[in-house]
Amino acid sequence: MPLRSAFLAALLAVPLVAAGQTATDVTLTASDGNTVAIDRDDYGVPHITADTEAAVFFGQGFATAQDRLFQLETFWRTATGRLAELQGSAALAQDQGIRTVYYTPAERAAQFTQLTPRLQTMISSYVDGINAYIDSTSANPSAYLPGEYAAGGFQPEPYSVDKAMAVMQFFIRRFGEIGGDELARLAEFQAQGVDWFEANRPVNDPTASVTIEASSQVPSPPAGVTYDGPEVDPDVAATAAAQREALTASLVANGVPHKFGSFAAVISSAMSETGHVMLLGAPQMGQPRVDAKAVTAEYELLVGDSRGDGLHVAGMSVPGIPGVIIGRTRGRAWTFTTGATDNTDTFTLTLGPPGPGGVPTYLYDGAFIPAEPNVQTIGVAGSDPVTYTSFRSVYGPVYAIDADNGVAYSYRYAFENRELDMAEALLDAWDATSIDGFRAAAARIPVSFNMFYADKEQNIAYWHVGDYPIRPGDADPRLPLRGDGTQEWLGLTHFAQQPQSENPAQGYFANWNNKPVAWWNQGDNVRWTGTSPGGYHRYYDGVEVLKDHLESVAPVDFEELQELTRVVRTNAQYPEYPATYQQVIELWVYGSRGEGVGYRAENVIPPGQSGFIDITGTPSANFADQWPLYQSSAGEGPIEMKPFTFLGEADVATAAGPDAAFGLGLPFPNPAPSASTVVVRLDAPAEVEVAVYDALGRRVAVAASGAFAAGDHPVRVDASALAPGVYVVRLATDGAVRSQRLVVAR
Repeated sequence: MPLRSAFLAALLAVPLVAAGQTATDVTLTASDGNTVAIDRDDYGVPHITADTEAAVFFGQGFATAQDRLFQLETFWRTATGRLAELQGSAALAQDQGIRTVYYTPAERAAQFTQLTPRLQTMISSYVDGINAYIDSTSANPSAYLPGEYAAGGFQPEPYSVDKAMAVMQFFIRRFGEIGGDELARLAEFQAQGVDWFEANRPVNDPTASVTIEASSQVPSPPAGVTYDGPEVDPDVAATAAAQREALTASLVANGVPHKFGSFAAVISSAMSETGHVMLLGAPQMGQPRVDAKAVTAEYELLVGDSRGDGLHVAGMSVPGIPGVIIGRTRGRAWTFTTGATDNTDTFTLTLGPPGPGGVPTYLYDGAFIPAEPNVQTIGVAGSDPVTYTSFRSVYGPVYAIDADNGVAYSYRYAFENRELDMAEALLDAWDATSIDGFRAAAARIPVSFNMFYADKEQNIAYWHVGDYPIRPGDADPRLPLRGDGTQEWLGLTHFAQQPQSENPAQGYFANWNNKPVAWWNQGDNVRWTGTSPGGYHRYYDGVEVLKDHLESVAPVDFEELQELTRVVRTNAQYPEYPATYQQVIELWVYGSRGEGVGYRAENVIPPGQSGFIDITGTPSANFADQWPLYQSSAGEGPIEMKPFTFLGEADVATAAGPDAAFGLGLPFPNPAPSASTVVVRLDAPAEVEVAVYDALGRRVAVAASGAFAAGDHPVRVDASALAPGVYVVRLATDGAVRSQRLVVAR
């Protein structure tokens, strides 16, 4: 029997998800022939284990389809410009806008061949896992097909590498592509004059709040406005801006995550109440609602044994993107905020006589050359297909043509054809065993982000990542460049030239999409200035509310770091929703040789992990079960999040602390559905028993018994045979006893 048929036969014997319930644990045969296990915790988060990376990413694709298949349909149709096939003419403008500035299938196919074999395997295996679940929907639609397909009267298409590439590129650019507003700035310059422009649209506003407080560099003196290009028709500039705004509004209306903001904080051991580094990450990607699918999802991915050297990473991704974007590995944690540095420029093209077939020509290097046409057919539900033609210049996509004035406008992206370098960088980050490895990974990211990092060695770091254009001396970064070959970029900035800091004297980093450091210029980004109209004041100085809180409660403990989510939500000046994902992580090492990794980690994805709604309209029990946790920041009580723990015994929280000589660690997870882990710490060899007692004091299980050497020993407590309730885990040696409370809940 072929592998896919054999897999499907086995799969249909397993109940995958039921109305109003959680997706169940499942063991599958991946496309590489290896076994992959998907274990769901009480919140429906998939913990995926296999002996190969290919099998793990297959499992992630399968789990993503279980939870978010219809959402994934929306995302890939958005990213490939095929939403009008379902929504009709209402989505046509969005499809045309996407196809104008993104790649064609042929270009994506060529880009895929340039990826490393490891990344190719990750993407292909993820695609295979999604298709394995899609097969189950065709075989048993009443059980496995999301209700939105039945309501719409269509079936899911097979997923593909092309769709995966498009989704990954779309979201990487959605949050890391900045700028391209030069026509709006030029229209302002023409209308308001030089003095207004310099005062309200400065290249660098030294009063803006920053993340790196101390720097020996100073801003370059203003060069003044330098522009000798043609004027822009105000109506053309207004139309281009309106089209961008309409595209964003359409994406938001379709539930596509959009670039709004993110906040982050990293606390050094010196500023921490416990003496351990801590990190908070909170991407804001659209306002969560209790009745709307989360736009992020959580995964744990483990290759091999949890004590081994294989991939082991957990945290947040977006459905359609394999791996983990924000999260933690063994003893390391990281997060991102959008960097907001200008990496997209407009080049003005001087039009010439039309070429064959009416194709526009433009002046470049002293001759008129034809623009490259891209003719595509767009399917439109309820109407005939529409033939749509867009054009590209040597710089990139042409986004506006002013034939009356003989000019056109073309984008140039500093990351052109290299968006997936960010996925390569994340692969490197998941492998990193030191801050040096993480820094090297950060240097590979081509788009604009702020990256924050903390590790068990008690390092904290902030890197402003991305590739940015080095413009010629006669170019004003706020205004269009000449597109005739006489004002070309001189290259791209090097990572070492960009804002970054490690283990700062200030003791912490905080960021809310604000400027990284005083000397860093802002290009056509008006958000890093306090002037209006157009300035977004929260980008200018909103981070001060985060800084004020941290400095007022220093030394900072775990709960006060969590409290930043309430600060964002309730501050009087810039109140905003807390985030579409929130994680708080504390890290340290313990043991006589520093061999143990201690942590406290909690997170929340509102409203919940699953987006599955069955054909009767009943959502999964994990659709909104995290909503009460998320809403805790709106009240006056403690901030509530759920445990964010690893499978296995590689990382274990310990209540005894890094310096205790004898103790029994807190059980994790707790409550435990089927098993938990405790750490036994001994200052000398001893005969040990770790036993479980019920509420009546009866010994109901023995987790470990025998001679133990001095040191730290993770012990697995099997609770699968225990009835739900409250128990005591007791460590007994010849001379001492320690106990911890354990709750078994299913």
